[in-house]
Amino acid sequence: EFKRCMQDVCREKGGQWADKCNEQADSFSGMTELFGRGSHASGQRDQCDCFNTKEEANKRHRSFLMDFYRSYNQSAATDSVVQEMLDRFSGKEGKLYYKLALKHGLDFVKFDNIKREL
Repeated sequence: EFKRCMQDVCREKGGQWADKCNEQADSFSGMTELFGRGSHASGQRDQCDCFNTKEEANKRHRSFLMDFYRSYNQSAATDSVVQEMLDRFSGKEGKLYYKLALKHGLDFVKFDNIKREL
């Protein structure tokens, strides 16, 4: 999953950055495969909420997005905007959260020497 995500990021970057990005992605995914599999699996078990139905999971995604938008983009904290995002990223919610972190991350996380991308 991590490797595929990194490949998607590199594909979106494209252009002159694609080769360097893919090289770095291969390196990261190799290290993750070698060193991170066990800790990732245990972290997922310990930190992730599992739901019995897709409806329960969607309810949690909706709640998270509404709270997020209320804090970081109040004009988007509407049922219609949140539903549009959930529909657009159905099954790819991680990608949605990644994009939100890129767009709004500087509002809630301090990055050193990293510029806002969106």
